Amino acid sequence: MHVFIHWVTSLLLLFPFLSKPQFPIVVTVIAISHFLIDSLKIRFEKGDKRYVKIFLADQELHLIVILLGAFVLEEFGGAETAKSQIPVYANVGMMIYWIFSVVVTFFYSILKFQFHRQKEQDTNMEFDYVAMLIRFIAFSIFYFFLLSRV
Repeated sequence: MHVFIHWVTSLLLLFPFLSKPQFPIVVTVIAISHFLIDSLKIRFEKGDKRYVKIFLADQELHLIVILLGAFVLEEFGGAETAKSQIPVYANVGMMIYWIFSVVVTFFYSILKFQFHRQKEQDTNMEFDYVAMLIRFIAFSIFYFFLLSRV
């Protein structure tokens, strides 16, 4: 289910590329890779309790696969199609904002859990949505304050 949610989310977020014949293949390869990477992570976690290192390696592999997929789409001219259909794809500042919004909310929470899990052996992950919202608002204010100074 986890991989299916990522696959559907990828399809929705990247729908401007849908006209490219490579798009469904790239997104499906990313989803299958996601499943394989997560399966390896689970296997490594059973024999090794260095959860933070395993989690960070897992995230690096996911990022590499996504970047390779983006490279393939870019090679076939997909980015120009996306930029012409939806302006946010052409706005690097907004893309950076959304990427770091995910980092300060979800990624930070999961990384914090991995540190706690490594120390306490606690496997109960619960998101603190209020703390995530506060970090998101604080980051947004900081980011747009910086942009207004440039």
